[in-house]
Amino acid sequence: MNSDSNDSQSNLSTQKLALKKNLFFLFLIFIFQSVSAQINVPLHALMIAKNMEKFHYQPRPMDEEFGRLVCENTIKALDKGGLYLSKEEVQDLNSKSGQIAKDIPIEKSVFLDNLNLVFAKSLIETEGILKSLDTKKITFSDEVLTIHLKDLYVASAERKAYLEKVVKLKILNLYCYQSDSLEILGPPDAKKIEELKKEVLQNELEKIQSKREGNGDLAQFVGEAYLKAIANAYDPHSDYFTVEDESEFAVFLSKEVMSFGFSLVKNEEKEYAIESIVPGSPAWKCNQLNEEDVLLKATAKGKKLIFEDAKMKEIRAFLMDENTEEIHLWVRKKTGEEIDFDLTKDAVEVEDNLIESYILDGDQKIAYIYLPSFYSKGDEVFSLSTGCANDVAKELIHLQNEGVTGLILDLRNNGGGSMLESILLAGIFVDYGAISIYAGKDNPPSTMKDLNKGVLFDKPMVVMVNQFSASASELFSAAMQDRNRALIVGSTTYGKSTAQTVLPITAFKLEENQSKSAKQPEAYLKVTGGAFYRVTGETHQSVGILPDVQIPNYYEFGEFNEKYELGALQLPPIDKKTYYFPLPDLPKEAIKAKSEERIGQNELFKKIVTSSREYEASTKKYIAPLNFDKYKKKLLEKENVDFEFETKDYQVKNPTYIEG
Repeated sequence: MNSDSNDSQSNLSTQKLALKKNLFFLFLIFIFQSVSAQINVPLHALMIAKNMEKFHYQPRPMDEEFGRLVCENTIKALDKGGLYLSKEEVQDLNSKSGQIAKDIPIEKSVFLDNLNLVFAKSLIETEGILKSLDTKKITFSDEVLTIHLKDLYVASAERKAYLEKVVKLKILNLYCYQSDSLEILGPPDAKKIEELKKEVLQNELEKIQSKREGNGDLAQFVGEAYLKAIANAYDPHSDYFTVEDESEFAVFLSKEVMSFGFSLVKNEEKEYAIESIVPGSPAWKCNQLNEEDVLLKATAKGKKLIFEDAKMKEIRAFLMDENTEEIHLWVRKKTGEEIDFDLTKDAVEVEDNLIESYILDGDQKIAYIYLPSFYSKGDEVFSLSTGCANDVAKELIHLQNEGVTGLILDLRNNGGGSMLESILLAGIFVDYGAISIYAGKDNPPSTMKDLNKGVLFDKPMVVMVNQFSASASELFSAAMQDRNRALIVGSTTYGKSTAQTVLPITAFKLEENQSKSAKQPEAYLKVTGGAFYRVTGETHQSVGILPDVQIPNYYEFGEFNEKYELGALQLPPIDKKTYYFPLPDLPKEAIKAKSEERIGQNELFKKIVTSSREYEASTKKYIAPLNFDKYKKKLLEKENVDFEFETKDYQVKNPTYIEG
């Protein structure tokens, strides 16, 4: 064939390819235009902006930085694991994010239309790569998968090889994960690898399909992610959700029947997570579960449930089966750590005293109380003595009869709850006066006071906190610290001092004297409408409560605090005169020096410091061997990390009124 023929053939191929691409994009445009009537994303985007301008405590200006936040939040929601979008696509979307601030005020969707096309194309390409692996023989060698957690997205040219490695890792993980005894587990044979490969590929393809069909179609899925990202750009705790979002959960609790005492919800990654825990229930008493923990699997009497693969009705049937009295549960904590434990059903009696305490019996008798959340059992306005503050008060009366000389109140992992209960609890330990300051949108700051004169418990006190102590926990800790009432011990808290309220998306249209329409709102907004401040006028927003005595923490260097969240608010101090009566200064520096000396000589704390540095490195880059023996060794090393310690300084005892 001559060169002219070659050139002609090449031109024809190029034209055909161009035609296919044009038809492909026309097809995508038709899809998105045809469903645009289902959800008016540009209108809702404008309504979010108007609500935030009217009700948000510190509304963010709609500028290029705002667009960048929306773009980053949207990409994170659509592709948190970096499996669908390429590095080039992400860079291109980020370069065009300035368009968002131009689109919203005039109900346009220039950026959104481009995002829809890019994401649809990325799903099709990812689907093609995964399907190509169905006929490819999977072998495991000494190669490794490296995931750069700060920069998840890989170049287009590397995506096929990268996704193949991801599939291999998922096969290894699933194989090890399904085993009841990792210690004795041998490598999978070829038949097992093929079986697991098909299961992994099916799961991944179903995830792609669920994005296409989620809430109707892909355009709606992308549109809702975009709207949530707009709300999140104002601050991490403001949100947008549909009517369906509000009701997509199942509750596995009852006062009449035996239950585990927790409710589930699907999180942003469509994983089953703990939505709430019933105070006093088995889930509460086990001290292992927290809100937002992700459920991985459960076993009971030879039955096994993998939550990722299950439908809600299957989960309900498994957990509510009257023959399922005890389960062994595997969960993933917010830190990424996976733990497992037994959980036994029990009758949930929410009216009982829910506080459990222990006595550390040594040179002195010290009371210890762990409070997982600031719960309220009744109407917060009209029933001021039905929540955790009242239960702690009753427990302290018993403990004082035991002759305790001090109290350790453990608020680690306490994510908050009722602010009123936090104020009432503070009132148990301090006399009359200011506890906190609340500032709302367009309202002068008001003092939150201890409602009762007098002190129920006046002995020395330590409050333990960590980076997962948030909101109401921080309000209480700040009040104790500012009044010199307690020594705060642990690590810097989360740093959330804002308060949210839920409004219909049409709220900005309503006049103050106008009753709400009976018509069902199309969507809702959670809006940050105010903030709590310390009695000094300082804020702990994005700062946290700094402990008086720092204790090494395995997750000390992980980015779990509010300040690491995209769009976290930075609040200036306020000028508000308050009346509070601090006790004499505590000898904090002397106590701190003694603590640092003990920690420096303690082998357990040395081990924690070393491990926390290793954990910090793993949060930046995750390296997984794709060789079975090496991967198994890595899992076993993780499982066998032991921070247990023994002490002869004291004995842990139940109060005698319980033993009796």
